[in-house]
Parts: sequence; structure tokens; C-alpha cells
Amino acid sequence: MHYVDEGLGEPIICLHGEPTWGYLYRRFIPPLSKANRVVVPDHMGFGKSETPRDRKYLLKTHVENLARLIDDSISRTSPL
Repeated sequence: MHYVDEGLGEPIICLHGEPTWGYLYRRFIPPLSKANRVVVPDHMGFGKSETPRDRKYLLKTHVENLARLIDDSISRTSPL
């Protein structure tokens, strides 16, 4: 799963919808990352994240990937 991780402090996680990708937030990241940590993932199969070939590609997989990224982002105060 590709993601951008910039800045330090409380995390802000910017999520894209469908059919977009994290590039949507390219102009938000620099100003937000001056005071916060900004994490912008590309969901699997979108943007720079490839579609998984070695496991099922389901909504459940998307939810699990995102939950893991959020848990990691909240538990750390510095970039991953």
C-alpha cells in the first residue's frame, strides 16, 4: 500500500474516494504538514498502490489495510 507521510505531530489522514487517488491531496499536504503529520494512502488498486495478486481483493481487505494504517499512524508521532 503506497502512502505519503509528511510532518510531525497529531496525524491527519486524508482519504480518497473512488475513482480518485492520494494525488488529489497534493496541494493540501505542504501547508497541513507544517503543524501536523499528514498521512495520505492510496487504497489498493488505486494510484501508486497495486492490486494484490496473492490474496483476495475484497472490501474487507481494504478495510483491514486502512485500519492497520490508521492504528499505526495514531500510535506513532513521527513518520512511518
